[in-house]
Amino acid sequence: MKKNIDTIIPFVKMHGLGNDFVIIDARETINNINSTTIKRIANRKYGVGCDQLLLLKKPSTKKYNETHNNIAEKNSNPYLAFFIFNPDATIAQACGNGTRCVARYAMDNDQNLKNYKKELTLEVKEKNKKKGQTITVKRISKRMFRVNMGMPAFKPEDLALAKNCNSEKIPIANGEYKNPFGVSIGNPHAVFFSKNTDQKLISDIKIWGPKFEHNNIFKERANISFARIESTQNVTIFVWERGAGNTNACGSAACATVVAGIKKGLLENKVKAKMQGGEMLIEWRENKQPIFMTGSADYSFHGKINLKQ
Repeated sequence: MKKNIDTIIPFVKMHGLGNDFVIIDARETINNINSTTIKRIANRKYGVGCDQLLLLKKPSTKKYNETHNNIAEKNSNPYLAFFIFNPDATIAQACGNGTRCVARYAMDNDQNLKNYKKELTLEVKEKNKKKGQTITVKRISKRMFRVNMGMPAFKPEDLALAKNCNSEKIPIANGEYKNPFGVSIGNPHAVFFSKNTDQKLISDIKIWGPKFEHNNIFKERANISFARIESTQNVTIFVWERGAGNTNACGSAACATVVAGIKKGLLENKVKAKMQGGEMLIEWRENKQPIFMTGSADYSFHGKINLKQ
């Protein structure tokens, strides 16, 4: 018997500091979301438009029904899973801003969470892996969420570097930007520190960001950040996201930049990260400790899109 496939898909548009997402809840439905439809939905002229499309699915754990229907405050089983698709339909391994938005969507809209709105464990799905990484999100207020982003990694293999080198000084350069600090937050990041002005950095990230992203040393490409230290507790960051381009904010890039700054002795353990869309708080205590990111998650609008057109 042939299954019916939904072609009119409801969605929610959300954002974290202007880093915007289309959320499609496919936990209980069958749809034909594929690379073609992802590119169309993400297109800002012919679709809805977004930095990433977040596709919600049931978690890979066999205890889904138990987890879904009987939430316990310290339940380690993922409540739901989601894929992170870039506008070019590639899959991202991490998205801090998107994670906050998924958590708010579930806490605000799922009936069985009506009396439970404090903390959730989510599963971030990865390409060709049955089980993804788990992330815990805690609600601080109506629109503020604190995310456990896990522990950073620094080995060349963690960054999928094409050669064995010092990941704290990756041997690449373009113009005045050279030898970035490499760190993985589940996805590869290269962080360049500069004293340039905002105007110069925003101009340069659009020029050099794509060149660094596609540099041959990054076998799986990389997220690129240009950062300026304002004080030991404040940093300004401009981002070129792998597969998405220049975005107003990127949670994993903020984490990567603060970690790099701490490792270089430029930042303290609790830092305000200012991006084009606003500020988020990043905390890291080193010594194999996880990174914590606190920031907002907001709604833009709800809608439906006809995938047959």
